[in-house]
Amino acid sequence: MAVNPNVARWFLDRRGITTETLAAFNVEQDGVRGDLPVIKLPYPGATKYRKGLEKEGREFWWDPPDKHGQAMFTPPGAAKGKKMILVEGETDTMRLWQEAPAAVKQLVRGLPGTESWKPHFADDFAEAEIVYVIMDNDDPYENIHAHESGERGFKKIKADLGANRTRRVFLPQGVNDVCDFFSRYGWPAFKVLLDQALDVKLPFQRLDLDGPVPEYDWLVQDLIAKGDVVMVAGDPGVGKSWLTHDLALCVAGLRNEWLGMEVHGNGPVVIVDQENPQVTARKRLALLGMEQKTAVSANLHYLWYQGVRLDTQAEMLFEYCEIVRPRLLILDSISRMHFKNENSAEDMNPLMNGGIYPIARELETTVILIHHLAKHGGARGSTALPAATDLNLSVRQQVRGKAGQEVETGLQWVQPDKLRNTPPWGTSVLTKREVADDQVRIAVYDEADEAAY
Repeated sequence: MAVNPNVARWFLDRRGITTETLAAFNVEQDGVRGDLPVIKLPYPGATKYRKGLEKEGREFWWDPPDKHGQAMFTPPGAAKGKKMILVEGETDTMRLWQEAPAAVKQLVRGLPGTESWKPHFADDFAEAEIVYVIMDNDDPYENIHAHESGERGFKKIKADLGANRTRRVFLPQGVNDVCDFFSRYGWPAFKVLLDQALDVKLPFQRLDLDGPVPEYDWLVQDLIAKGDVVMVAGDPGVGKSWLTHDLALCVAGLRNEWLGMEVHGNGPVVIVDQENPQVTARKRLALLGMEQKTAVSANLHYLWYQGVRLDTQAEMLFEYCEIVRPRLLILDSISRMHFKNENSAEDMNPLMNGGIYPIARELETTVILIHHLAKHGGARGSTALPAATDLNLSVRQQVRGKAGQEVETGLQWVQPDKLRNTPPWGTSVLTKREVADDQVRIAVYDEADEAAY
């Protein structure tokens, strides 16, 4: 029997579906159970029964039962075509059919449920070059389970139809489903959504390989490029902080060369120090030549024991650098800025990917990580850290004498262990901290100077 006037009024008022559309889909009422109407929804080879109209207390069953979810809801005179539309639910199918132009009506299909897609449904779309898929617009903040169900359902559809011909159509924010959309807009607006779905946007941006090949933008000529991640590793007390702080002052504007190599451009420098006493930090900078209230000191952002954490609050350091835009960032030392297992690649890789790389790659800030050597001579902990850097410099004391009788010369070897940018500078240099007139000068010694030691 046809639906009674009250049921017909519900479909019209709540879903915008006319009595004529219900009749076209052969939707009938099968009496009342428990004061709730039972609606018959004809499917190919089966009937789906719906008890109740609102979501509360609603029930579904199939006749025959083994046809449960095994067919799609199809319009009268269903046909196949080059472009077809798949929606979720019977009411959305009927409302879309009702609003669509005559040429589109027969190309509409409906899923009986969010995750009810079956692989054999793909046969109905065999001739389609494009299949538009419209899922309910469930807000993840209001109903995360419904949202995730819709996402899983779409993935199943795309897997069987193929990503190259499946187009997800997104309803406007605040619009729940197709019926809701057509209660506010007409077919021309819906056609805009379909056209937008054809404009496929790849989730990642390709690198332009056809333009001019760029040159290295050197921070330190032939050694450290802009945006590099550099590890400076050495034993405690070998002079890692002296060496890197000397570079920091050069970049801040004190000199235009470091270890005999040209420093390109001056600008802000951020030093994050969570290892040295404050008096040591202040005296070191003064001995290296930094004067107070100068352009050099103004360029230097020294963050002393600020609780910087790369494992839990990496975004705070990124935000600081995003505002300051330093040419150089020094982390002294990286082991003091996380509570993760230093020997675990599983712990160290997120530290680099989430804390270091965004600053280096996105902000083009050169990042120096001060680290310590292990007993075997390599960088301490997991190989994930040195493997993720662009340049590794090891700093070691030079020693003289026979085995067991070695003595330190007071000189330090600075050796590049890894050169990702393959610059010509690839040999070790010998350095010495010279003290004169309450000033420290880190100089490079050539072979003639070395012979004196």
